[in-house]
Amino acid sequence: MLHSYFLLKLCPSFEALSRPRRDATKARGLPSPGIEPETLAEVPIELAEFRTVVLSGDIEKAMDAYTLLIGTRVMETEDSCLIARLVHNFFRSHRNMPKGSSEVLAGFVAEVVGNLEDGKLPCHPLTGLHLLSYYKDSQQFEKGEALWRWLEKQDEGCTDARTYGAAIEMLAHQGEPLEALESLYSRALQLFPGDFNEFHLSAQGVLSDPSKTTRFSTHITLLQGILTARILNDDWRNAYLALDTALRLHPNQVPARFFTLFMYKRPLQEAYKAFALACRSSTVIPNSSLNAMLNRMMESRRVAQASEENADDIVVAALNAVEAFVVAGGDLTGNKSYLVSEGILSLGRPPTIEGDAEQAEETSVVNAALLSAVRRLVGLELEREASPSPAAAHKMLSLATKISWKEAADMVTEMIDAVGAPTAITFRVLLNAAGQFQDFGSVQTRWQQFTTFLSQNDSTPRLPEFNDWKALIRASNKCGRTDFAKAAYLDFQPKMKWADRQLVEGELQAGLNSKPRFQKPGKHPTLVSTASEILVKVNSIKHWLREPPLTPEERFNMLEDVDFPFGSAQLSEEDSQLFYHKRYAPRGPPSKQEPDPPIDDFHSDLSEASASESPSTSTESPTPSLPPASLSLVRYTNWKTINELLLEAEIHQDNLANLEAQGKAGPNSVNRQLMHERLVPKTHPSRLREPASLQRLYEDAGAAVPNADTVTEAKILALRGGSVPPPL
Repeated sequence: MLHSYFLLKLCPSFEALSRPRRDATKARGLPSPGIEPETLAEVPIELAEFRTVVLSGDIEKAMDAYTLLIGTRVMETEDSCLIARLVHNFFRSHRNMPKGSSEVLAGFVAEVVGNLEDGKLPCHPLTGLHLLSYYKDSQQFEKGEALWRWLEKQDEGCTDARTYGAAIEMLAHQGEPLEALESLYSRALQLFPGDFNEFHLSAQGVLSDPSKTTRFSTHITLLQGILTARILNDDWRNAYLALDTALRLHPNQVPARFFTLFMYKRPLQEAYKAFALACRSSTVIPNSSLNAMLNRMMESRRVAQASEENADDIVVAALNAVEAFVVAGGDLTGNKSYLVSEGILSLGRPPTIEGDAEQAEETSVVNAALLSAVRRLVGLELEREASPSPAAAHKMLSLATKISWKEAADMVTEMIDAVGAPTAITFRVLLNAAGQFQDFGSVQTRWQQFTTFLSQNDSTPRLPEFNDWKALIRASNKCGRTDFAKAAYLDFQPKMKWADRQLVEGELQAGLNSKPRFQKPGKHPTLVSTASEILVKVNSIKHWLREPPLTPEERFNMLEDVDFPFGSAQLSEEDSQLFYHKRYAPRGPPSKQEPDPPIDDFHSDLSEASASESPSTSTESPTPSLPPASLSLVRYTNWKTINELLLEAEIHQDNLANLEAQGKAGPNSVNRQLMHERLVPKTHPSRLREPASLQRLYEDAGAAVPNADTVTEAKILALRGGSVPPPL
């Protein structure tokens, strides 16, 4: 019981953490390796007990059972997959476990790998997949590479295309050159050809009938591996073509990892479009990935607001993203509503100048609508027992305070008090708000609560820090009661160090010698129509949370037009359809619609996602098929969206090259970062011109790009690097 002892000793809550959140056989959407409950009676009792423990998800007991059983050599290939998957999923669910517990887990994995190599533990392709993924997620790249070098020498009992895909992904994160990884990808296609996979996984692949679901085997995990390698090496063109291939083969069964890579690694315009494409494809993006994109949007909102650009459009786009996520099957948890609420509050109007009755009435209407939207949005997440993070609550209160919006500040303050679990920063923000609204009673109350908080939250009560004193002094000064701050200081003075006393006394003197400084509200040209639109969006989110899940066809029809409010990457619809039907038209007799087959696995290794967040499909409950007519339309629309993403990427690359040519965008420059994050309005000249690289290619379509009958054809050929099927 050595593993149990150390894990419980180093991590007392380990037993609670190890309880599975759902059926272990369905974790991460992977297929069961063949162990069914009714078969447990057909094996030796000790093996049946081991499988029962592993399938229960209790890693503590599973590790002990494995150590006792491994010497008996009764384990079968499926058992190695089961234990490897359990360890991998547990690590991903509990990344913040204490260092000692992590080391115990790493030691157990080393034991499993050693048993594989010496033949005590039978091999399975998914065993290698999970172990390689564990080494990637834990950043033990040298051990992962050593395991892979052993695996690639074994036969097909130990490796298949999925194992190669996991290896490519792990090596890509280690920093292996892209050329070597492309070579490994080609070797895997040759070793495991399947049903003409080399053709079907290529950018030139074409389906015999786009209205049918694919019945042949395709190596989605292998494709995911090379897509990861390409995007990590900034080969965005071929990464998008890999996503295009996955969508062509399985329009509504693509794992979330395919999309989230673009959400993290590409500029915001592309990230948003890739996210919308995922929702349209019935893929539920992990909470952490959506939150990361929403955070980027809120940062862009701050940049836009500072330069008096279209900040309200960004907030509406963020609400559109949350609505699309819910329609795709996601739930409103994980701080999404609080992130968007921050943006909504930022659009609130400051108090108007006295005497301007018309402006005052409009401000009242705008603020009432925005506040109602925030109340409803936050209420939806609180219904799901999802409290705001301290950082989100602090930002919301600071925004309301900044524009002197008392109703909003009171609402957020009530929420903070109701949730509890304050930090020292919480009290500083509360003091700042009380001072801004000249509420001396609240200043007194918050300081008393803070001193109680300090005495109760440590075995040795600590003293207020300088930032705490600064918040108190400034809040008291705004209320005209600097004497209160001075009296509070005298209570703590005997216990304070000389240097700390000097800092606080300097701040007190500065407060006595200066007039109170109130935050100046900025310009907030939020229109009544925008505030109303935001409220309508929030009500729509509430509606979809309470409605039964949509079918893939309904979801596609609803989300077809979800797009970012900035950017101009569009292609002629008429010319696009002509090109598509000429190059991708059915090339065989149509046949009847068949049930959508499960693809080989849905291995999704996004390091930021927890093990409970899986792709929207699994082999136990596959996504329903789309009707033939809808399937053809979905494939065409996805293909067109990929072309627009490629065009957006070309525009970004061209603009970045121009900045670098002017010496304004080095690898670590602020301009380069702004190019990656900042939103440029539709009317900005840089959004309206074509990239120079494309201009050169389709300036003369017939000469620059052979077989191009229109400018749009030349553009598509250029964007795809010529990687399209030949015309019929």
